[in-house]
Amino acid sequence: MKQKDLTRAYSAIMALSEIKLPVKKAYAVYQIAKLVDEHCKFAAREEQKCFEKYSGTICDDKSVRFANEQDCDACKREIEDIAQMEVDVPMAPVIITDEDMAGQTISPINIMNLEGLVTFA
Repeated sequence: MKQKDLTRAYSAIMALSEIKLPVKKAYAVYQIAKLVDEHCKFAAREEQKCFEKYSGTICDDKSVRFANEQDCDACKREIEDIAQMEVDVPMAPVIITDEDMAGQTISPINIMNLEGLVTFA
């Protein structure tokens, strides 16, 4: 799985973490959430290092300014490399059924973002 997939899954796994599930499924979701959180924090630290390396300034609107276009392009390439990194996910996807959800709901976009980490059956 690529880092960008885990980054995309972050908000979805946190939303799923709020749903009441049977204990074993809840624990499996917790393990996945912990893994996703660790990898997203790592990626954020690496991106921050990249901004610093190329003297990027983070603005109030969360955009980043660089002294020149070459630094901007180099930083973009390094950040894309971070996003494309392969990440070992040492666990099988957790299977969640309608019965596990017990009438609770999850959005289709969250289901899409959890692909590879959670299987909805």
